[in-house]
Amino acid sequence: MIAFITATAAAAIDSLPTAVTRLAVLYAGVKVAHALYKFGSFCAVYLRPSQLYRYVYDDANGNPPWALVTGASDGVGVAFADQLAAAGLNVVLHGRNKAKLDGVRKRLAEKHPQRQFRLFVADATRVCHPVLTDVNGDIDGDVNASLSIDNLVEAHLGDLHLTVLINNAGGGLPSPTYGSLAETSSTRIVDNMNLNGVFPLVLTARFLELLQRRRQQPTSSSSNPALIMNIGSLADIGFPFVTPYAASKVLIMAATSMARRELEALGQGGIQMLAVRFGSVTGVSHTKSAPSLLVPDTDTMARASLARTGSHRDVVIGHLPQALQNLALVPLPAYMLEQIFKGVMMARRTKEMKEMSEQKKSE
Repeated sequence: MIAFITATAAAAIDSLPTAVTRLAVLYAGVKVAHALYKFGSFCAVYLRPSQLYRYVYDDANGNPPWALVTGASDGVGVAFADQLAAAGLNVVLHGRNKAKLDGVRKRLAEKHPQRQFRLFVADATRVCHPVLTDVNGDIDGDVNASLSIDNLVEAHLGDLHLTVLINNAGGGLPSPTYGSLAETSSTRIVDNMNLNGVFPLVLTARFLELLQRRRQQPTSSSSNPALIMNIGSLADIGFPFVTPYAASKVLIMAATSMARRELEALGQGGIQMLAVRFGSVTGVSHTKSAPSLLVPDTDTMARASLARTGSHRDVVIGHLPQALQNLALVPLPAYMLEQIFKGVMMARRTKEMKEMSEQKKSE
């Protein structure tokens, strides 16, 4: 298609009288060809079939494959765990509330009796602090060890044939959600950055370390496929009043691309680094409305994200309608986008402040 357009443009140029006109037509032809290429690339992301099957295989010793899903106590994390189990993977469920994780494990075990489920209990906001736990993921009054996140990864995952990591844990600031940076305490900033950026980055590093160690074993292959999926947000385009959250999502999106380049430079093929950007989702803790085209439920969002494993991209928007909505913003001038972002987020901030004020009066 691009070659045809270029040849047609060249033939048309020969019949034009002036050099300026020829240059203008050539420029227009290049722009059209580029636009068609970009459109084709966009379509390919959503037309290519999922390649999740590549990560469902036993190792050389016959050990079954496992996936780790963070933030799996509710919402999209549960949907990811459910769909990965249906695809043939055993699942490690991460969260910081053991009681909620026990309930999720029970439901999934009943639905997928042929699969195994483990718990990984750790507070993602306290990445660099010792976490009280035992190796079975229990946090209670009989805690018997104080482990760093590195030790926890080894204790929970070291004996598993882990092929998939879904870094799903994350979220905005607890109420008030929409605040200026000056209004946000240092503790809230650090905790949110840890949750959305540092924790998935640390888990990615430790997972890659486990993969490298296993690939050095005589019975292992250096090309055994693995998947690391980091969940991002469309807020990373620069929404105000959620600065720590948006900045932490920028961090993990950039880290995904850089880690992919590192792996390629080191010749460590077979490990797919994929960042999936989310828009609004319903069926999560802060949104319980009925699903719609642009606000899908958790199952739809998880399914769309796993389908993108065939996209051959570092960073994608998982849900097609949200991708089309984002694409519609591309032609808008920067100053117009600025006004839209500020207007929408200021309205949300004002609404939240009003609701908090009314709640305080009623107490």
